[in-house]
Amino acid sequence: MGGLQQTVADCGLTAMFMLLIHIRTVNSLAGSSSAEMQQGQFRRQKPSRGSFKCNVDASFSAHLNVVGYGMCIRDEVGNFVKERTMSSSPVCVSDIGEALGLSQAIQWVHELQLPNIDFEMPRGL
Repeated sequence: MGGLQQTVADCGLTAMFMLLIHIRTVNSLAGSSSAEMQQGQFRRQKPSRGSFKCNVDASFSAHLNVVGYGMCIRDEVGNFVKERTMSSSPVCVSDIGEALGLSQAIQWVHELQLPNIDFEMPRGL
């Protein structure tokens, strides 16, 4: 039963990461979120012509003692290319976890041999 519970937890984390990345990607493609537009803050950029964008996010569960990473690659017009989720333990502070997620994304993109990748994280790490 323990193996099944872990599988269910992994599926839940994967779904949560992909939903977060999807929402942030939609906001990115729309230019910026409504809160950013109201406050006159930064405007996210689409990748340049012929480039890809890799959105990276991390989530932290003290209950499961795990950090999860979600990565989603889209082309210049926002079409889905590929996604990946990973997790590591033990849980850590958010800045360290987000840096580890970016490191994992860079390694993954290198393995895929995709040229011209722009990386984006929610807090602009």
